[in-house]
Amino acid sequence: MSHFSVTVAVSGEDVDAARENINTLLAPFDENLEVAQRTEDGETWWYNPNAKWDWYQIGGRWSDELQLRTDAADGDYARGERSWTNENKLATPGRCDLARIRALDLEGMREAAATKAVDDWNEYASVVHGTPQHLPWQMFVDRVKNAEKDAPRPKQELEKEALDAVLADLGLADIDAADALKTSDPDAHTHFLARSRKELEAVDAAWAASTYTIQQARTDYAAQPRIAALRAHAGYKQFLWDGPEDTFDHLDRDEYVALERAQAIPGYATLTHQGQWIEKGRMGWFGLSDKTHDSTNAYLEQANTYLDGLSGELWLAIVDCHI
Repeated sequence: MSHFSVTVAVSGEDVDAARENINTLLAPFDENLEVAQRTEDGETWWYNPNAKWDWYQIGGRWSDELQLRTDAADGDYARGERSWTNENKLATPGRCDLARIRALDLEGMREAAATKAVDDWNEYASVVHGTPQHLPWQMFVDRVKNAEKDAPRPKQELEKEALDAVLADLGLADIDAADALKTSDPDAHTHFLARSRKELEAVDAAWAASTYTIQQARTDYAAQPRIAALRAHAGYKQFLWDGPEDTFDHLDRDEYVALERAQAIPGYATLTHQGQWIEKGRMGWFGLSDKTHDSTNAYLEQANTYLDGLSGELWLAIVDCHI
């Protein structure tokens, strides 16, 4: 599962009409639509090749992202729904989830993002100051792959050999015979599991001692002075997948500020009022996607050019999509 933000532009005579038009625009991207057939491994099923979401909320985890102008008319904006992650958070004055473009301070959003970007980049520069440039994570991953490729025998082969030895020692023909013990002789099945676990752990230990593992790669990567300093910094505890080095290290301050300014309004994806879906990359599970720096920059240029050309009569919404 993944959550990601989508900036949606729609027409509408009022708030209610705008909400309905958001639903209409998003409908073709529903994962539950059955519009085409796929056949794989002898099985055929219906699916939606254009699927982008399985449920969504206006606002959601991105509630109060849109900044209103001080003179915004009451009928020109609204709030959506809260996610369980922020349902107890107080609403931010001057913010909303859906509004006519004429009611929004889009330039103010960009300026605020640029100001924060300067502070964030300076914080990163301060934390890494005096530390040598770190080796990229991919180098450690490649070392693991090369070690596996150069090993005399695959780990899976060694594990199978150990398991076969346990089966033979206990007089069991195969794994199905071992599974049958669950009902015929539970104590014997428990003994089989214990023996198997012990032998497989021995294989794992021997493998780890003789090659370069992903666990060792993580240890070595984190031990680099720059990465160690970043991991120890309290302000970076919120990074879950990519580290702060992935966010800041490849950009100088001006480049990072420009990037954050460009990202102030477009979400991960943008849905135009004509029904065109544009995005940084295909979103996968756990917030991982195939976006690249190039695809992100191309998307942001296209999305901002589109948004800057819209009439003030149109509506803009931030939608929390789940897939």
